[in-house]
Amino acid sequence: MTILIIGSKGFVGSHCSSYFTALNHTVVGCDVIDSQEENYCKIDSIQFDFSGLFKKYKFDVCINAAGSANVAYSYEFPEKDFELNVSLVINLLGAIKTNSPNCKFINFSSAAVYGNPKVLPIKEDAETSPLSPYGYHKMLSENLLLEYHRFFKLQTCSLRVFSAYGPGLKKQLFWDIFQKSKTNNNVRLFGTGNESRDFI
Repeated sequence: MTILIIGSKGFVGSHCSSYFTALNHTVVGCDVIDSQEENYCKIDSIQFDFSGLFKKYKFDVCINAAGSANVAYSYEFPEKDFELNVSLVINLLGAIKTNSPNCKFINFSSAAVYGNPKVLPIKEDAETSPLSPYGYHKMLSENLLLEYHRFFKLQTCSLRVFSAYGPGLKKQLFWDIFQKSKTNNNVRLFGTGNESRDFI
């Protein structure tokens, strides 16, 4: 297969690239960072135009692991969060619809679309009620995937990944605890100590 990974320099995207490359698939990376790698394309972080990329390659799968994943940032810069999590998605869908309608599109969404769930564990069909611009924008991107599937027959899939961690991650809870533990015997965390959170 020939696979396009948008956000290939990020935590999730880089792991996707390594995984599919190890399986001998042709992987084309795409991100806003300069790179001399073979099969890599730099995109403009403001003007998303993927048409040329879909004209150059015949992709079997497009994985979108790009966008913003910061709830606090979405409150401070909701317009930019919208661009990164909604506008980018509709530009990808448009490029696929016009140039490569058989390409499967997988978009990384978030459990933030659920808000505060009423029942645990969360089920896929649980009610969505986002509590932040970030969660709302992820829900909008999921709705775009449904729209392009229903009306244009594109093969789309949203993955509600949340709190992913592993080698190479340099942010979030585990990274923060590790950094604090290197310089202090006592590690202070926010909250009451009664909170719980799942990690994958």
